[in-house]
Amino acid sequence: MSLNKPVAPHLDVEASQRTLDAYPSSDDLRRVVRAWAPEIVFLNIENTAIGSNHNRQLEAEFPAIPRVALNPSAKRSSFAGCFSCT
Repeated sequence: MSLNKPVAPHLDVEASQRTLDAYPSSDDLRRVVRAWAPEIVFLNIENTAIGSNHNRQLEAEFPAIPRVALNPSAKRSSFAGCFSCT
């Protein structure tokens, strides 16, 4: 999902994004976040088990980086399951 087109008109700065085509392992997620140093992470939670694990890892290891949950199915329960008060 590309966010550049809907977001770019509302920004005064150049927006850039980097994406992964698949869910990374925990070690790869850690390496990617350290290497890319994102200001925000958009986390696909279509697979709620992996999304929950990645959310907990990001919260524990990179608490200053905001996370936004995205799910193509848009079921409320999937958001609550992954981003319940951690």
